[in-house]
Amino acid sequence: MIEFRVEGQPAPAGSKTAVPRGDGRLGVIDKAKGGEVWSILVAQRASEVMAGAAPLSGPLGLSLCFERVRPRGHYGAGRNADVVRPAMVDQLPTTKPDLLKLARRVEDALTGICYVDDALICEEQLVKVWGPKPAVVVRIWGLNGAVVVGRPPGTPVVDASPAF
Repeated sequence: MIEFRVEGQPAPAGSKTAVPRGDGRLGVIDKAKGGEVWSILVAQRASEVMAGAAPLSGPLGLSLCFERVRPRGHYGAGRNADVVRPAMVDQLPTTKPDLLKLARRVEDALTGICYVDDALICEEQLVKVWGPKPAVVVRIWGLNGAVVVGRPPGTPVVDASPAF
């Protein structure tokens, strides 16, 4: 299993638009603004973890756990300023950005580094939770005995399911 954490403000991917390129073919642009820095952070961290290993090319599972910082309004006041109010303990981060758009940006950033193409993802687990800093925890594992980085060819993946 490949597992790593990227700290920084996750940015969603936007809608994709096809635009003509100079060579007569179509190119795709992302309508979301400001996500390029996040994509670069994810790609850099993935490159460090892969350490020059070839991208995976078999069926894969992907788990993305996005961590968001709790809003100040979830905490008490005065001496309880660092204590989450009882009414807010079970609150989940239901505000924007959209979880699927966050995932799309990370999937695209990992393409060509951790896996050949994001079409190889056959199983996906997405979670948005509160954490100490904005970040994403990425886990990638092989399905159906696929080879994972650091394992000799033909060695099946053992206990590859992620746990949050």
